[in-house]
Amino acid sequence: MSGINPSYRKQRIESGHTPPDPAHLATQILAGHKPALSRAITLAESRKREHQELASKILEHCVANRSEQQTPLTLSRRIGITGYPGAGKSTLLEALGMQLVAQGASVAALTVDPTGLRTDGSILGDKTRMNELSKHPSAYIRPSPSSKSLGGVTTSTFTSIQLCEAAGYDWVFVETVGVGQSEAMVSLMTDIVCLVLIPGAGDDLQGMKRGLMDMINALIINKSDGPQVDQAKQTAQQYQQALGWDPLMESEAEPGKSVIHRVSAETGEGLENLLGWLQKRWDNGLAAGSIQRKRDVTLDKLMTIEASHLIKHWMESVLDLSSPEWQQAKQHLLTGDHTLSVAVEPIVRSLLQGTKKD
Repeated sequence: MSGINPSYRKQRIESGHTPPDPAHLATQILAGHKPALSRAITLAESRKREHQELASKILEHCVANRSEQQTPLTLSRRIGITGYPGAGKSTLLEALGMQLVAQGASVAALTVDPTGLRTDGSILGDKTRMNELSKHPSAYIRPSPSSKSLGGVTTSTFTSIQLCEAAGYDWVFVETVGVGQSEAMVSLMTDIVCLVLIPGAGDDLQGMKRGLMDMINALIINKSDGPQVDQAKQTAQQYQQALGWDPLMESEAEPGKSVIHRVSAETGEGLENLLGWLQKRWDNGLAAGSIQRKRDVTLDKLMTIEASHLIKHWMESVLDLSSPEWQQAKQHLLTGDHTLSVAVEPIVRSLLQGTKKD
């Protein structure tokens, strides 16, 4: 096969310890064992094929065990929380989570951290920031690295959501930093998406990308307390006039409509209305079938994205940059008599044809 790296081999996992037993991990997850859920999510976050297969088997065992126990999988309320740094997303999420667990619900929060490019270390530390919620027996907090992806959300986040849903959590929140692309990804993975802003953010309205607001179901103006109340009201009014959305503060808006909320995660002001709206919107969507339809449609997009990732990873593994074909294509580009597409296409076709022969 021309252009293929001669040292390319199928990669194997060499972890140095016995691979986890998917059936045992699934049993522990269903029993509410949080370390088992964390281990499964770690496998899901790995790009290694063997890890992905183990994560998939864990999900299979979870579904099979629930079927045997006649406790079918119930859908979790998947809520996306996005917004720029400093908007108070983690504080808001903890406040919402504490109200939910107080009502007897179980809550999982997947907080996607921006990853340090030099150290690959997560720098937000949301588990530490949501200290009170993380200690509650009905809550599970999982900070996850973004793997350098723009916006932080990756397709592995979807598997993490699946695992939390399999574990029986009533609410699964996905918190990510809003940098443009994250809203699109989190919209594919969740049922309702909330964009968290701060008072005075109305000035950013003109800078909002076209199509962004189509992905958002609720604008949450946080820190609406103390001397910032008037500014928060003004910000809400600016967005209401620009978008035609309903405010949700003094009265409840229709659950099916996108709304603007003014809340204070510090004082608790507006949180009860916000939770009530989230619950009603989700319940109405479930009854009307729109929740399931959205999940079905977005699965096609997620599968396409994952397929692209796998193809890219495979191409990077098998390309031989020192091959005559590659060097010839590069020479055409240096002399300027080929476009990038025309130069590279024969190499790609050769790789694909060689795969068919194998």
